[in-house]
Formats: sequence, structure tokens, C-alpha cells
Amino acid sequence: MKIKNFKEFSLTTLSGVVVLVAGTWIKSRIRSKDRAEELKYKEKELNLRNQKVIELKKQMKALDNQTSVEEEVKISGTQSFQQMSSRPMADKSGWLVPWYARKGQISGCVAGADTGKTILMIDCALAAAKGETPTFLPEGAPKADMMDVVFYLLEERAGELVDRYGDGTVFPANIGWITKGDISSPTFDGLIADVTKRAEGFKRDTAVFLDPLSKFPNWDLAKFLSAIEDVQNDCAKRGVVVSFLFSAHTEETKPWKPLTPDMVRGGDVVIQQVGALFALRRERSGNGYRFIQTLKVPKGEVEKGVVDVIRFEGRKEDQPGSYTHLVHHSQKKESEALPLKPKAEKEEETASEKPVKRGKLAGKYEEIRELRYVQNISVEKIANEYGVSKQAIYDILKEKC
Repeated sequence: MKIKNFKEFSLTTLSGVVVLVAGTWIKSRIRSKDRAEELKYKEKELNLRNQKVIELKKQMKALDNQTSVEEEVKISGTQSFQQMSSRPMADKSGWLVPWYARKGQISGCVAGADTGKTILMIDCALAAAKGETPTFLPEGAPKADMMDVVFYLLEERAGELVDRYGDGTVFPANIGWITKGDISSPTFDGLIADVTKRAEGFKRDTAVFLDPLSKFPNWDLAKFLSAIEDVQNDCAKRGVVVSFLFSAHTEETKPWKPLTPDMVRGGDVVIQQVGALFALRRERSGNGYRFIQTLKVPKGEVEKGVVDVIRFEGRKEDQPGSYTHLVHHSQKKESEALPLKPKAEKEEETASEKPVKRGKLAGKYEEIRELRYVQNISVEKIANEYGVSKQAIYDILKEKC
């Protein structure tokens, strides 16, 4: 056998190897391409499945949420957040009586006998019905929000009203009057029922004035406030804001002393529940002058540190449209507006009535009054803060230190 030389052998062997390697590589590439196509198809199929799974999970979650809300409503009678937030929202940002009573709240005015309480209440009602600044506030004071007015005139004195308001042309058409005789059951419970029934027909924001609530022998302010809150809530569901301002008598045995909420019937309970409370009091300038003392400022307001001094302006029969009302006179510190103590009272004052130093509380009247009536902190908490008894706090509030 002829043996090839090394060169021929090498070339022959190398060419065979090249052919073999090339064939293997080509086959490998073909298989890789087929595999890539297969993987690409499977990846696309997997993505589609994942998208379907994600969509199915979303649908299941929405169904679970809906079922949960429906079960909650069915079991407890409540509503979802979406249902609650979609209800008409009542606007309570305005004033019923600028500086003294906010719109949408239950507020009160207390006064002693024959101080002109009804005139003040009617002035407030007129301002609300017209959307104007009350005549007894200074120029530049805010306006009351315009709203319908329902006025319960529980002391029927027709003669006095004619003397003060003539033929009544001063009153706009959106003031409606109700006397005690118009209430089907002229009792305190009957009054609450009458207010509740009439409120069902309120279509627009309305202010209800009750003058005086204390006309009924068995009047219970805490009971009244609880019932009226229900009326407000029912009206709010219809998007109607109902504001209340009631008046009540209070006894002032010593008009030269500051009046505190603890002296008002109901005391702490009333202070906690009412939105604001103020008093109409006699002023030291003499007959015909009054001042308004704040006992609880409206929520979010800061006590001014001064009181509004007002005076009566009578109706002039020769001037059409004239009527009896209160006008602003000046602003003073409360201590400067309080009537002076009669000389006889000074001489007969006993040692127990004289202002006394009370250790930690000496000179703390303004500070404690701020905590109690502006920040609305309970007497018990104030007493604990100063390390004294609750009675000591009550006593300090009843005298000017």
C-alpha cells in the first residue's frame, strides 16, 4: 500500500475534520434556531397566562370588597366610605351671629329680667334673614350668612311688639313667626316635637330662634340639646344646615360681678354641648346701655379680650321703617363695663364675700378662665393641674382676683 507523505496526510485529515465540524455547527445552529422559536412562543404564551391571572385576581379582589361592604351594611346598617363621602356636604363655615354664634351650631343667649333679650334676639334674626351685619356690632364686623328664619316667640306680648316694630314692614318675607299658642301641645316636650316636625319641611339653610326657652316651667336644656342634635343630623342628610339660637333667663343677684357658665342652669353639661354661649348684661353707663359677655366662644374663635357695649335706639313714629333695635356704642374691657358695686353693698360685705388669696390660685383668674371657657378644659382637670380642689376652681371663677 502506498503511504502518503505527511503533508498529504495532514491536508486530507484536516479537510475531513473541517467538514465534520462545519456540519456539526450547522446542525447545532438549526437546532438552536428552532429552540429559540419554541422558547419565544412559550414565553408569549406564559405572558398571556400571567395577564389573565392578574386580571382574574383584580376581579376577585373587587368582588371580595363589594361582598364585604354589602355584608357590613346588611349586618350593621352602616354605609361604605364611598356612600358616606358622596352625600351632600353641609357648609358650616359662616356666621349665625358674627363673633358670637357659628352657622350650623346650637348656641345660647342668657340674660336677666328686662334686659332687652328679645330685642337682641330679633336683631340677630333680622341680620340672618337679610345676610347683613347685626346693628349692634361695629362697622366692619362680618355679615351673618343669609338663611330662612323660624322665630318661636314664646312670650306673647303683641302690644310691645307693635310699639317696637310698628306694622312690621322691617321684617323680610323669609322670617316665619310661631307663638306658644301655635304649638299643638304648649309644653316643653310639645315644643321639641313641633321643632322636629317643622324641620322635616326645611328646603334651605334655616335658623331657628327660640325666645325664651325658659318660658316652660319644666324646661330641660340637656334634653333639648340632645333632641335638636338629631334634628340637625336629619336635615344634614338632605344637605340643609339648621342653626339654633335659644335664649334663657338667668338670675343676677350681683350684677357687678363677672357671670360664669357655672351660674347658668345646666352648668358644665350645657357648656360641653352648646357651640357658643353669651350673655346680655347691664352696663355701668346707665339705663339703656348693655354689653355682651362671652361665656363660651364659638369653636375655632379666640376671645377678643373686650366686650361690645351697645345701647337701645327706639322707634320713631314719624320715620317710616323705623323700629326699636340695638346699636353699637363702643368696646371696653369687661372690668370697665361691669356696673359699679353699690356703696351699701361695699359696707355690708362680709369677710367670706371678700376676694381672698387662694395660695397657688392668687391672681390666676384670667389664666383659669382661659383654660375653662376658651380651651374648654374641665374643672376637674384644671384642679388637678394646680393641685387644688374642684371647689377652689369654682370659687375662683366666681370672683375677680
